[in-house]
Amino acid sequence: MKIFVRNRKESPLELTQQRNKRLDKSDEPLWELTDFNKQHYQLPYLSEGDAYAKIDVSKVSNHSRRADIFRNFYSDELLQQIWDHYDVSRWAYSHHSGIATVNHGAFNLSGILILLEVKIRIIAIQNAPRENKENHRPLRGNLQEALDHFTEIDPKLSVGRSHLDLLLPRYTVPADLLENLSKNFQSILTSLGRIVCGDEKLYHFTGESEFIRLIPSKPGHIGFWFYELCVLLGANLVFMIHIKLQTTTKSDKLSKKKTVMFVRIWMNIMIAFRANLSVLFYDSYYGTNEAREMLRGHDILYVSACKESNFRNLTDQL
Repeated sequence: MKIFVRNRKESPLELTQQRNKRLDKSDEPLWELTDFNKQHYQLPYLSEGDAYAKIDVSKVSNHSRRADIFRNFYSDELLQQIWDHYDVSRWAYSHHSGIATVNHGAFNLSGILILLEVKIRIIAIQNAPRENKENHRPLRGNLQEALDHFTEIDPKLSVGRSHLDLLLPRYTVPADLLENLSKNFQSILTSLGRIVCGDEKLYHFTGESEFIRLIPSKPGHIGFWFYELCVLLGANLVFMIHIKLQTTTKSDKLSKKKTVMFVRIWMNIMIAFRANLSVLFYDSYYGTNEAREMLRGHDILYVSACKESNFRNLTDQL
């Protein structure tokens, strides 16, 4: 026996009654009409040159090589910090004669730089290591191709593929050092420009990690969840100045109160740059009362999206 139920649409009277009940329960005062002849907001004018973030020409100029710019971010100091962050057991592996360690457990700058250039080449040519019937070790093939490429440029290159096989999964930037990396991003700027945007991004990753998150609404669906702050270097040139990994476990949910922490980080960066004329843009995910009050208290200009499902009381009042 099948029972069919038709969804009944609420009448205008019922919708009004529901709205009034929500307003009665709300502690927030009703909005008042604004006289735009007396109260209005107008951003101070910025020239086109000041509208975009400015780069410190003493560190990066038109004559700087891309490798030099990259090394401003991944400095010798940061590369050493990444290595030292891990215990010596991180570099241990099984050997035919027992247990061995990569490079005897000692940091080697030239070897790490070769690893980075190999990784960048694999990413740049979009040669994704996907297993197929013809090639059951596609990553090794990608590593070998990159090594052959750089060996042709510099025949003195001495690092072998087996060494990179060991380093690749072990030498990764820990979440604790992402703040150092972010400061290196910020170090090449002298100003932030008009637009500063805070948002989150899911980097697709299907490997093993306690920080993996499943977000069906995102294009990648699964991976690492990062919070980012970006500025504009030009009309279509976005530059990231802060990144933070969401390190809650799979079962944890990020509360609205915790999002204030990210807004505070973004605000402090703007304060450090004295970005009084910059505007922080973020979506309704971060638009809590506490976050807005904090920004107003520090004279930070902001634009926050408002989604009806998250701010039902606000839309009722409007």
